[in-house]
Amino acid sequence: MSKPSAPLLRATSIQVRLQNQTILKDVSFQMQAGDFMAVIGPNGAGKSTLVKALLGLIPIAGGQFMLQEQPLSTFSPKAKARHLAYVPQSIAATAFSDAQRVWNFVMMGRYPYLVPLAAPQAQDRQRVEQALRQTGTSPLAERTLGSLSGGERQKVMIAAALAQQPEILVLDEPDTFLDPKNQQEILALLSHLNQQHGLSILCVTHDLNSATHYANRILGLKLGAVLLNGSTEESLNPEPLEALFDLPFLKLATSDSATGLKHWLVPQRNSASLHSPEAGGTTP
Repeated sequence: MSKPSAPLLRATSIQVRLQNQTILKDVSFQMQAGDFMAVIGPNGAGKSTLVKALLGLIPIAGGQFMLQEQPLSTFSPKAKARHLAYVPQSIAATAFSDAQRVWNFVMMGRYPYLVPLAAPQAQDRQRVEQALRQTGTSPLAERTLGSLSGGERQKVMIAAALAQQPEILVLDEPDTFLDPKNQQEILALLSHLNQQHGLSILCVTHDLNSATHYANRILGLKLGAVLLNGSTEESLNPEPLEALFDLPFLKLATSDSATGLKHWLVPQRNSASLHSPEAGGTTP
């Protein structure tokens, strides 16, 4: 019997305290190479805090992240950036100028490999070209960031992350503020990178159906603690989701020749939450 491979990423008893409040408590999980892990949970559950702690943007009060069985805390910033790349919710949240050219922005993703004050090498330019091709943004290379649509900007953000040649792509709600078409394009791109290029993905999302269709692992947080940690098939079902969100769910199935059988999660109207006019609420 072959020995199971060691996890690519392991979190053990992670604790985060901010302003004397415990935000994460004893969060543990692991990812294998090639996993697509969706991090779900209600607002205030600690999802974005977990991402920031993983990236070293905020300190942890206890526990440890291990990357390839080495403490992540021992990695230099450049070494860490060669393994982990981050895509925030929106490029608008970054400090980069709208006048910056897309090519130059994506080249900044090569910073873990660039020598200070030295010009990028041929391999750096090749990686940028590859990242632009992978994200379908090559035609945007000479455009400025300020001229891009929301969907184009998010693809360029992903291209800059891919230029880092990471093993794990970390995303915080990558389809937020996008229209349905662009949401689907971003999710299809992430699925392609995961399935065809073997890129491991850790993605915070509020879209349970996207998690159902694209992720193979689910991490569900509630009040800073892990409530769900398992396969998508086990986790994304009405009973565990009701415990996570305090809301009943239906699981529906559709089938067509193009996509085959697909499941959809739909929140149920909870009669207990519908107030009568006398109670100060509204009728349906």
